[in-house]
Amino acid sequence: MVGLAVVWVVGWLPGAQDALVEVRSLRAAGRFEEALVRAADIEDPALRAFERLEVLYYAGDLAGALRAAVGGLEADPRHLQLLWRGTRLAIDLGATERAEELAGRLRESIDGDGGLDPGTRSDWLGVADGYDEEVQGMSQRAAQRRSALLRARVLVLGAGVVSVVVLILLSRGTGGVERV
Repeated sequence: MVGLAVVWVVGWLPGAQDALVEVRSLRAAGRFEEALVRAADIEDPALRAFERLEVLYYAGDLAGALRAAVGGLEADPRHLQLLWRGTRLAIDLGATERAEELAGRLRESIDGDGGLDPGTRSDWLGVADGYDEEVQGMSQRAAQRRSALLRARVLVLGAGVVSVVVLILLSRGTGGVERV
């Protein structure tokens, strides 16, 4: 029975491997549309999403690559490579909330993956630390922008109110003082 299972799995893998190799070859040749079509033949949804992400990234469609990462994470929410690339893309695109979400999920996945050897875990933690620092900076800048925008709105509103008050006072006259 085990021999039959091994033959079945080995018989199945070459087709899957062929699609993966072909997608990567087409991507390297700059044949992005063909690579995306061929990527549909990759059976594993997370791997398919990762390869779509890579094709879209190299084609220059960063937003599409981020969407592919997020879509692939629906199939495998702890897929380290999708989280890694998705976080990087969100940071590069300035998508602060998405970057915060994905960076947090990346850290959780690293911490929760007992199958990582210590060296690999350390490497992934280094990546996560760098992303956390970048995302924290993004969040601080976003908060500063919101605060500056609020101050500007208050200033404009205050200036508008003062202008209206001045116009009302001027329209009523000078209060008994004669103009010369």
